Formats: sequence, C-alpha cells, structure tokens
Amino acid sequence: MAARRRSSSSSARTGRSRASSATASRSSGARSDSGPKIGPDGRASIACPRCNTNYKVPEQHLDSVVTCKNCKTAFTPRRANSGARATRRAGSGGAGPMLLRIGLIASPFVIGLIILMMTQKEKPPAKVEVADDTVYLGSEHAPYQRALAFCKGVAKKENFAIERVLSWPHVWAKSSGKNPNGWNNLSAEDKKAFQDKTFADIYASELGTVFDTHDVTTTELVPVEFPHDAKAMTVTLKFPFKEDRNIGMAVVEHDVQDGDGGWLVHDWKLLSFYKDRRPQLPTREKHKTLKKPKYEEVTIKGQKVKANMGEEVPMDHLESTPPELRKKIDDLIAQVFTQSDSPKAGIMAAQDLQMIGKPAIPRILNALYERPIKTQFEREGAGMMVKTYNLMVGTGVPWFFDDDPTSVFGGTDEDRRKLIRMLFGNWWLHYHKEEGNFQGESDEDLDAAMKAGAEAIDTNRRGVQKAMPPVPKKDDATKEGAAGK
Repeated sequence: MAARRRSSSSSARTGRSRASSATASRSSGARSDSGPKIGPDGRASIACPRCNTNYKVPEQHLDSVVTCKNCKTAFTPRRANSGARATRRAGSGGAGPMLLRIGLIASPFVIGLIILMMTQKEKPPAKVEVADDTVYLGSEHAPYQRALAFCKGVAKKENFAIERVLSWPHVWAKSSGKNPNGWNNLSAEDKKAFQDKTFADIYASELGTVFDTHDVTTTELVPVEFPHDAKAMTVTLKFPFKEDRNIGMAVVEHDVQDGDGGWLVHDWKLLSFYKDRRPQLPTREKHKTLKKPKYEEVTIKGQKVKANMGEEVPMDHLESTPPELRKKIDDLIAQVFTQSDSPKAGIMAAQDLQMIGKPAIPRILNALYERPIKTQFEREGAGMMVKTYNLMVGTGVPWFFDDDPTSVFGGTDEDRRKLIRMLFGNWWLHYHKEEGNFQGESDEDLDAAMKAGAEAIDTNRRGVQKAMPPVPKKDDATKEGAAGK
C-alpha cells in the first residue's frame, strides 16, 4: 500500500511538473519543434494549406479535422502547420545548391558558344535579289491577237477577217511608195480595188498556200519583251506541220503598231516553212461496197477495245470468182449452219472454205451479216466462220462463246453486231492485198518496207515465197491420191 501511494504521488508530481512547463512555455511565447506555436490565449495560428486563410485554432483541436470556410478544404491543423514549415525549410535551404548545379551543367555550353563566336569569320552581307518585272508578249495581249487573226484569215481565205486587222494606209504606202496620209485622199472605189488586189496577192503567195500543210489552230509564240509603253512590236508566230507536228514549222513575222485604231498589222513576212512531204503511199484498191472504217473505241462484254469499225452491208462474191466456185462456197457456208447426223460435217465445211481462201471471205461476212444468231448451234456455226476468217487473213478478231442460252456471242446482240462491224472494217484493210500477203504484214510493216527500199524488200519476199512449197487444195490432193492408186 505504501509503495502504491509513493507511485501515485510521484505520478502526480510528474503531471504537475509537465503542466507547469507547458504553462511556462505559453507564457514565454516559446514553441517546440513538435507542433505549432501556442499563444498566451491557448490558441495556435494555422493557415489553410490550399488558400492560405489564417485561423486561430484552440490547442485541444489541433489534431481534429477542420474545414476551411473559404475553399472548403478539410485538413488537420497540426499536420498543415508542419507541412508548411517543411516547405519553407526546403525552399530556404535548396535554392543555393540548385543554382550551383544549373551553373555547372550550363557552363560547358556557354564556354563552347563563346569560343565559336570568337573563331567564326564574319560573313559577307547577303545579296538582295531584285524581282524581274520584265513583261513578255503573251496570248492575252493585243499585238499577238492581231497577228494570229491575220494568219487565221489567210488560212480560211476570209477577206473581212484580214481587212479588220490591217493598217491599210501603211500597207498602201509600202506598195505605192507614197506617204500613208495619202490613203485618205483615195476614193472608195480605189480603196476597194487596192484591198481586193491585196487579198488576191496574199492568197497567191506562199503564205496563202502554207496553211494547206501547216496547222493554224496550234500556234507557238516566240517570246519577246513587251514594255508597257511600247508602240511597235515584231510578233513572230510558228505553226506546226499538219502530218507530223515534230518535223517542221512555218514561221511568220508581223510588224504590229499601236495607233488611233488600236494595234494593227503594218507588214508581214513568211520567214520559212516545211516544204517536204511524206513519200507517196501506193494507191489502195478501193472496195466497191465497203466504206472506209472508223478507228474508234467500243465496249464489248464490259471490255474497252480500239478497232477499225466498218459498216455492215450485204456482200456479194468477188467479180473474179467463177460461177462453179461461187456455188461451192455458198453450199459450204450453208453446211456450216445446217444440223446433221455427222457433227464433223460443219467442221469439214469450214476447213474447205479456208482452203478456198480469199474468194470465200465476202460470203462468210455476208453470212454473219444476214443470219440471225439465236440458238446454240447457230452460235457455234458463227464461231467457226470467225475462226476461218482469222486463219485466212491472219488477224485476231475476238469472238466470245457463251453457254448462257440467253446470251448471243459476247453477252448481247449489240456486242455481236460490234464484232461483225470489226470484221467488216478488218476486211476493208486487207481487201487490196494479194491472198499470199494476208498474213504477217500490217500496213505499218508495208510502209516501213517502202521507206527502207521497197524493191529490195519485195524481191526478197518473192524469193522466200517461191522457196516455200505450195499448200495443196483438197481437190488436188484427192486427184493425186487417185493417180497413185
């Protein structure tokens, strides 16, 4: 019991000593490092950690959660005070070392920059480019338009087009050797007579005929400076050759001046023009029934192709075909389109037509022209006719076989008609050739052979043809077999 009392009394003394030290601390204004400063009134000055609003918080509430009235932030006063103090300590003690570290890092770059500035040579001042404001004569300017209008008038032989762009006083003065003012003293009849003679002289000169071979619609303007205050210009125009625009130009020079009537042509001169023409091609034997085909792009079964499209017309036998051969050709074509017990009958008839050669071609085309192709058998017969034509002429006119019962060679009847037109156009190109020259020679090949030396090429070709054994016809082969037996 005595021990218990001593313990109690010592505890009481300890508590009284702590209370007295706390009171002494508050009265002296000192604070410990473990908490905020407590004033004589028993309260501590606490700032909101977010908006820095100051509050007087009693000591017993320093560990309680309070809410700022200004920004509604919830915080513990004791912790908020210690966090602000730590921030202040870090800010006051870290600025010096941080600047030192930055200086150490940046110093090599600063030293290098100073050395570069000291060693770099002074550059010469940059040249100032002055914009070129020179204006050149263009198609939008009046001198060019007058010169071109004059050439177009000459090409079309239109007097009124030439009349309105010429300065007639100066044209008359050059012709007569008089002063241009004398033009106004002439009568209307004299002016009209001089103008008509001028038109006739232009059309009879080389300038009047040069546009027969040169294209006036495609013009090249020779560049020339065009000052804004110019009153006279020399306009030079070039016109390409019609047949091949890369092989020659016509060059026409005009003296154009600005006067009361605007820019007008005072004089003109044909400097040069391309006179040579291509070598004359051999005269093609014209077909008496077919017209020249048109080379155009058509769509067949969804595919675009370019071909010579001819006109479909009835085709009779060649005039040189004898009567007995005509009957044989017609009978063989009828056999191709006639159903029989022998499937090979139509194939054999097509082969016989191929052996006959050129005389059979017009009637093959006529059969495709006049026969309606509706059934599968008729489609197969038409296919054999096209194949026979291609084998004889050496061409590749397409023909589509289609198992669809509603389809007619190429998908539609319109496609079939396009293919037949293609055959007619192809035949117009090959009609004038001899039968032995059908295959392996196009018109381009023939033109090239002519330029290289037509006589030598033809001689060589005839020698090759003579060296090749002739292909026997079926009748001749049958006779030879019978003779052998």
